[in-house]
Amino acid sequence: LFFDLHAYCLLHSHVHFILTTRNDVFLDKVMYEICQRFSYKYNRVYKREGHFWKNRYFAKVIKNDTYGLVCLRYLHRNPVKAGLVADPSLWPWSCAKFYLKGQENPLIKPLPSYLSLALDDTSRSNIYRKWMYTDLPDPEMEENLIGSKMKVGSLRFEKNLNRISPLIANAKM
Repeated sequence: LFFDLHAYCLLHSHVHFILTTRNDVFLDKVMYEICQRFSYKYNRVYKREGHFWKNRYFAKVIKNDTYGLVCLRYLHRNPVKAGLVADPSLWPWSCAKFYLKGQENPLIKPLPSYLSLALDDTSRSNIYRKWMYTDLPDPEMEENLIGSKMKVGSLRFEKNLNRISPLIANAKM
C-alpha cells in the first residue's frame, strides 16, 4: 500500500479521507487508484458504467495538530450535518467509532494530531469525544476552514485556527 489511511467517511455523493502518502507517491496517484478500484468493483456488482463520485478530489495539506483535529472533527460530523444520523458514531461508513469509542478498525492508522492528545488510548478517546461535541464560537468557522473560503496559511485562516486552539486545550481538562 502506498498510503496510510487516518480517517474516512463515505457519503452518498462524496467521500472524505485523511491520508498520508508514502514512498514518494503523489496524492493524485492515490486518489486515482482509490476511485478507479472502487468504481470498477461497484460497477461490476451493480452492472453500471462510469465514475462513482460526481466530482474530482479536493485536497488540503494539514500543517499542524490543531488543523488536523479540525479536519478530523469535520469529517466525522459530516453525516450529522447532512441529516443522516444524530451522532457521528452511528454512521456505519466512517471511522468515527475508532476515534470516539476506541473500536478496532484495521484500516486506520491513527492521525498523528489525534495521538498528540494524550499518552493512552482511553484518555485520547475521551478528549476527542469532548472536542467533537464542543460548540465553536462561530458555526460557520469549521466549514470555512475546511472548504475553499480560506486559503491554508492565510492570515484569516490562522486567526480562525487560533480561536479553536483554546477549545481543544479545554477538552484536555
